[in-house]
Amino acid sequence: MEERYGVKPNLWWSIASVGEFCANMPEKIFFVFMADITKCFEIIPTDGSEDGLPMAVRFYVQSAMQVRRKRSSSHIIQVRTGRGGKFWPSWVDGDQADGDGTMLFKEEDVFWLTEWCIANSVLHMGDYVWRQVRGIPMGLACSPIWCDIYFFKYEYHAMMRLADTGNAHLIPYFSDTFTYIDDLGVINNTIIGSFIRKMEDRAENDPLWIYPDEYIELKENTEVVMDGYGRRANFLSVTITITSSETGAYITSKHDKREGLGFTPCRFVKYKSNRSARQALQVITAQVMQIVLLCFEPGDAPMEINKVVTTMRDNGFAREACWGVVRKTLRNAYRYQPDRVSVHTVRETLTNMYGFTD
Repeated sequence: MEERYGVKPNLWWSIASVGEFCANMPEKIFFVFMADITKCFEIIPTDGSEDGLPMAVRFYVQSAMQVRRKRSSSHIIQVRTGRGGKFWPSWVDGDQADGDGTMLFKEEDVFWLTEWCIANSVLHMGDYVWRQVRGIPMGLACSPIWCDIYFFKYEYHAMMRLADTGNAHLIPYFSDTFTYIDDLGVINNTIIGSFIRKMEDRAENDPLWIYPDEYIELKENTEVVMDGYGRRANFLSVTITITSSETGAYITSKHDKREGLGFTPCRFVKYKSNRSARQALQVITAQVMQIVLLCFEPGDAPMEINKVVTTMRDNGFAREACWGVVRKTLRNAYRYQPDRVSVHTVRETLTNMYGFTD
């Protein structure tokens, strides 16, 4: 497409973490649109129909294998069983034979495995066992990647459809588009509203659409700010506020969906759990990195860090162990290069307000 139309499409919108989203945010933001993707877990067909989940997986695997075959003779997936029952996947040549402790998966094997997982997605909750017969099964380890694959099929075709109908000039609008399971974030795309209209509101053969609205619905949660700023939106644990729609200036802050629930939700890992204390404390590392990356106001980062430490202490972890992880993370801040707030200022505020020692 880049050679033919002169545009480089963004064909994979899915991200794996908040950190990936922060690392890919543009320098200037003039417009934001955020939405919840609904209905997908409830009504997506799991049969062999064109809009069914198995067909989406088939399209994804065929696309990936086609690219793989062009680049390498190794286009069979080999899974080796290691110590402790761990699985180690790798690419091997097409003529590779099965061996002890290994499994080989070709395209058809992946299709069969997907259909088997869908048909046997049995969940045990309390005294009940149930199987979801419609929609992407909830609660399974493979459910998030199934969401990514299902959405990818339509996002890919949406970009191809624009090119095929003489609308390739619209493709760059989707350069900064992100999805995380059932959340959609769109940045600097002022035409996104034309792509989320319902089928009955579109003209026949209108190319401006992304998802089939009979199975996927978008509910916008962008807020139009009336205090002199432009727009504010929450995406995962990030709040983006545009402070100048003329210059593209914006600030970010940490967003907590759990606030205002009216009860205290369970957060992070308890001390007496199935994880080691050392592993569980790495939650603090991830949270501190995220806070320092996101917070714009000098006082916000120390306050949010103290909230994390307080929660972990309430979960049974020692105070010094928690602050020790914070100390180490801030000392290694250069690894993730936060630029919205001074790490030195964060240390000073933590020392003055919360008894932190460096």
